[in-house]
Amino acid sequence: MSIRIKVKQSFKCKNCDGIGYNSLSANTTNSDDSVEFVCNDCDGSGEVWKDLDIPLSSLKRILK
Repeated sequence: MSIRIKVKQSFKCKNCDGIGYNSLSANTTNSDDSVEFVCNDCDGSGEVWKDLDIPLSSLKRILK
C-alpha cells in the first residue's frame, strides 16, 4: 500500500508565458497602440498552481 500526499506546485502560465498579462493590438488604421490586459488563467501572477499527488517515499527523498 502506497501512501500519497497531496501538494501544490506552481508552474509558469502557458497562456501569458509567465508575464501576467496579454497584449492585444488595436485594429485601428491611425494607431499602432497595443492594449495590455491581465491574464485570466493566472490572474496576473504569472504562475498557475496545480495539485499533485506524490508518494510518501518521494517526500522523504525531497526532505533529505
